[in-house]
Order: sequence, then structure tokens, then C-alpha cells
Amino acid sequence: FAYAFGHALLIMSAVLFFVDFVRVTCQKNGLGEAHFGWDTGSTTAIARAMSLVRMTCLPASFVCLLAEQSNDQLMISTLGRLALIIETLSLATIVFELLRGNSCLIQAMMSKSEFSWAKQTYKLWASLLVLMPAALAFVSAIGFHYTATRLSSRMAATWGVLILLVGIRALTLRWLKVVYRRFALNRIRARRAAIQAREQAVSEGVDAPPVLDDSHELRLAEVNGQAQSLIRIVSTVIGAVLITVVWHEVLPALGYFNRFEFWENGLLPPNDQGLPRRVTLVDIFLGITCVTVTVLACRNLP
Repeated sequence: FAYAFGHALLIMSAVLFFVDFVRVTCQKNGLGEAHFGWDTGSTTAIARAMSLVRMTCLPASFVCLLAEQSNDQLMISTLGRLALIIETLSLATIVFELLRGNSCLIQAMMSKSEFSWAKQTYKLWASLLVLMPAALAFVSAIGFHYTATRLSSRMAATWGVLILLVGIRALTLRWLKVVYRRFALNRIRARRAAIQAREQAVSEGVDAPPVLDDSHELRLAEVNGQAQSLIRIVSTVIGAVLITVVWHEVLPALGYFNRFEFWENGLLPPNDQGLPRRVTLVDIFLGITCVTVTVLACRNLP
């Protein structure tokens, strides 16, 4: 029991640090609002959600982890199952409150052009994020508690990856904005010095120095926009890779979709039975993903 208690405390301490870091970042006049330029209403909603997670989900998660680490089947099937159901239902309620249509976070996202895709698919991804924890509670309640615990741990890791990517992306955009402002300020100072030198030359009756060419300022703005688009693409790709690593043990289950076959694939040799290979649903999905990434990279890579 001592080992199980200590191991559960060790894991929950890392989770608590992560949750508190997000909560402190989203406090009033905190890092998110003061430096990242996040909406005040959004940061307030996120901070409130993190406080609710800290008060409800984390204690239930600790009890569930303690039961799992104890290897006591009776404790796992009773107290551990009850804790997991409380944790997932609490998380579903918090996510629903955070992502409801009239919430400050959703209103702020919908008002930005870079989240146009989120506006078009809002009902789909918001419903999935709310129903996934509730589905895990149902799966645990009907007897598949082991599956529910494994999926819940991967879901928590996925949330951590998404929040980490949002933070890294915000830090990168902040750094880019600071660098852009520094370049712009240096250019303004150089232009002012050139104007002063020209006025002084005219007053002294000597040849005035040439006026600085401002055409590269437009290029600087274009580079700034391209860099922001590139950061979004890189963060999306890294997020997809990290999420794939988190769910790699579950991915073999997608082999079920290889049963859906379409036309013959002439690029691959025949299989072991000498029959031609066919394009499957998984191949189509991977092809669409590769084409999408290629198009986005061609439009934004320098």
C-alpha cells in the first residue's frame, strides 16, 4: 500500500503542477492576458475550469490511481471504478461548460479568422470532447474498467499535449512579435536619421543623401505573416506526431478499416497469395493527410 500511495502521489504531483501552471497563466493580468494577448473572458473561463478540475477530477484521479497501483482487484472494481466514473463525468461537465456556444472562450475563437475551420466544425469537435469522457464512464460502468482506465490515461495525455502545444505556440508567436517590433523600430530609427541627415544637407547646401528604400518593409510584413502560418503548421504536425505516440498502442485497432477495399493498387506487388493489392480506407485517409500537409507546406514554406 505504501508503494501504491507514493506512486500515485508522484503522478498526481506532476498533474497538479501542470493544472496549476495553466490556472496561474490564465489569471487576471497573468501571462496569457498580459503577454500572449489572450481574451480576458477566455482566460477567466479557463482559470475557472482548471480550478474545478483541481477540486473534482484530481482527487478522483488520485483514488483511481491508488486503486490501480495497489493491484487489489476488489478495490479496483469498486472504489477505483467509482472514482473513474466521478472523474470522467466531472470532466465532461467542465468541458461542456467551457465549450458551450455562448461561452467566452468559444466566442473569442469564433471571432478570429484563423479559427474559421473551428467555426465550421464546432458542433462536431465540441460534441466529441464532451462525449468522450462520458463514454469512458459508461464503458467502466458496464464492466470494461481496465479498458476505460487505459483510454482515460491516454485521453489525459492528449489533453496535456494539446495544452503544451498551445503554450509553445503562444511563446513562439510572442517571440516573433517582439523580433518583428525590434526590426520595425530599428527601421524607423534609420529612416529618422536619414531624414535628419537630408534636412541638414539641404540646409548646408550640399548634395542630400539618397532616401532609404522602404520597399523591403512590405517584405518584412509578408515574412511575418508567413512565419505565423509556418508556426501554425509546424505545431499542428508536431501535435499529430505526439498524439500518435500517445495512442500508438491503440492504432493497430485501425487495421479493421483495411477490410474496406476499393480499386486495385498497381504500385504495390501482389500479396502472398498472388492476388493484386487493393486500396483500402486507411490508404485513402493517409493519402488525404499527406496531400493536405503538402499543400499547406507549399503555400507557407519559404
